[in-house]
Amino acid sequence: MPWVGSQAFHVDITVRPNGSGDTTYNYVQVFSYLVLALAAALVWTLLDRRRPAYERLHEWLRVYVRFYLAMTMFSYGIVKVIQLQFPSPALDRLLQTFGTSSPMGLLWTFMGASALYTFFAGASEVLGGLLLTTRRTTLLGALVSIGVLTNVVMLNFSYDVPVKLFSSHLLAMAVFLAAPDLRRLAGLFLFNRPAVLPADRPLFARRWSHQGTLVLRTAAVSPRRTCAWRSSLRSATAMNGRPWSSCCRRSAARNAAIASCGRPWAARRSPVACCSSTPVAGSAPGRTPAARSSHCSAS
Repeated sequence: MPWVGSQAFHVDITVRPNGSGDTTYNYVQVFSYLVLALAAALVWTLLDRRRPAYERLHEWLRVYVRFYLAMTMFSYGIVKVIQLQFPSPALDRLLQTFGTSSPMGLLWTFMGASALYTFFAGASEVLGGLLLTTRRTTLLGALVSIGVLTNVVMLNFSYDVPVKLFSSHLLAMAVFLAAPDLRRLAGLFLFNRPAVLPADRPLFARRWSHQGTLVLRTAAVSPRRTCAWRSSLRSATAMNGRPWSSCCRRSAARNAAIASCGRPWAARRSPVACCSSTPVAGSAPGRTPAARSSHCSAS
């Protein structure tokens, strides 16, 4: 990647992958993948130019994209529904000035300030993911996902959230799933033409094979949803068995006692700041939930 960056874009890549998905390395990596994919597609087309299309391969590709996008939408949505991704602003966040807040910190603050909107955003993502799990509702799920992900991508770019590339790829997947039906949708909504439903051809010719895949789909999706719920709930109860939000919602009397204990503000803030899910000015970088748990239990 450093060689591609220096030769193609005349930039020196000094930051390697470090958890952020939006470094210069990642952008050059995506460009390299695009060039390799175009070259492979060109060679494949030249070697098999007699075949006009790969209908069966396209159908299986749609199945893969559908379920990958569905599981991602469901995972991201569920942590918003139970308010793990955007918890209520802690005391240190409420006392912090706008001038010392990062754009991403502002996003986390105004999202966490409204539990109703956070629930609505998460429920929309879950709905889009659920609709993508069946072939009959794939188009509706793709359209719902496009609307939700467009908002997510704009938030990520506008508030400098380091998942711009990943969210843009998810949006591209949703557009890919809706692309075959765009002409019918345009004819229906723009030109007032009747829309004819396409034939829902099964993936397998044999009936028992088709029914078997439906059983496997249900068996694969249901545990995945259950695991997402359990993982989110385990994260929520990681603070000594107490929900994350309950650790952050300290009583006014406890806050007053902490404020009057005579310690410096930086020291007094640690019991409260340990519950914040986003970095704040002056907090220790890289603090893990386990470390936050020990601080909360000690306080």
